Amino acid sequence: MAEAISILVVDDELVIRESIRKILSAEGFRVRTTADAESALDILRGGEPDVALIDIKLPTLSGMDLLGMIRREFPRVPTIMMTGYSTLENTVASLQEGGFDFLPKPFAYEELLSAVQRARRFVALPESMRLPGPNAPVGRLYRLGMWAWARVDADDTALIGITDLYQRLIGGIVQLELFAPHGEVRQGSRLVDLGAADQLRHPVWSALSGRLIERNLQVEADPSLLNRDPWGSGWLVRILPDNLRIELANLRPV
Repeated sequence: MAEAISILVVDDELVIRESIRKILSAEGFRVRTTADAESALDILRGGEPDVALIDIKLPTLSGMDLLGMIRREFPRVPTIMMTGYSTLENTVASLQEGGFDFLPKPFAYEELLSAVQRARRFVALPESMRLPGPNAPVGRLYRLGMWAWARVDADDTALIGITDLYQRLIGGIVQLELFAPHGEVRQGSRLVDLGAADQLRHPVWSALSGRLIERNLQVEADPSLLNRDPWGSGWLVRILPDNLRIELANLRPV
């Protein structure tokens, strides 16, 4: 059973709210639900929930509007953005604006649970461990949200990997499944699923768009490299980026 943390679910569809409430309550979470941003803010101001799940499409104020207000007033509350309009632009925008994670609808039980478990572990971390970063400075290194990184090399190819923070929240990584093992990837698309010791699967969103030119065969053969060296030898793929100048504006320098 999950540690008894509180979760606020904001969605204008009653069926969705109740479905999420039942799933998470059965896992031991304390859940409150509401249909709009205004009442969500009232709940937050009355006593912060630990985690918020917010639909991007809400009446009156949008979920993105609500995300901005939470980042200003309640920066310690991780927000997982949900949408049935799951364009890659939504993924990138929500992470760029400080969203903790992204959950495209319709999502499976395991996808919901893995996102919430990552948020639960994040809440439990000391403040000093809540930001990702390599042990040593690395040139031309950028991150999408707090989870995926891209390193642009001198030949203008880019490596993509996961941050140390994401690895800590997932725990022991034991398996990986690469999506689109050949061809193109797009910024914000699902690049890899990571299987972990918690028996859940955790997605990695691609930090950049481009043509996949190399997979890290070493990490495919030994996923534990991601646990030991996520910023270095545990890189996932190398790509030839498209629209590099434009897409770097969506990332944060590390």
